[in-house]
Amino acid sequence: EEEEEEGEGERDSSKSFLDVQRAWTVLSNPEERYRYDEQLLREEEEVDEVQPDKEVSLEEMKEISGAGGLYGYECRCGDTFVLQQEEKPESGTSVLLPCCSCSLILCVNNSSHSK
Repeated sequence: EEEEEEGEGERDSSKSFLDVQRAWTVLSNPEERYRYDEQLLREEEEVDEVQPDKEVSLEEMKEISGAGGLYGYECRCGDTFVLQQEEKPESGTSVLLPCCSCSLILCVNNSSHSK
């Protein structure tokens, strides 16, 4: 019986280690972290009303040179909120963007009357 408990403890330790390793792999890669944050944001939107930390217009987003259709807005943490061309909000709508480094959320409004 004691051997069974040791075996379970080793499996729990191995599982915990693998969980931490997977988390590190995601969080240490900016692109993977961005995808993970987007997924969490979508899940939160389904559960609760997400409150953005700041709202800006689409016109306030700056095109990131050499990035091919990416737009950025500086976060107060020093990193950047990133908006991809295909994520741009339709006229009269908005999108929520997570910061690439912290937990802040930016709301980007498109109040223009043309697409």
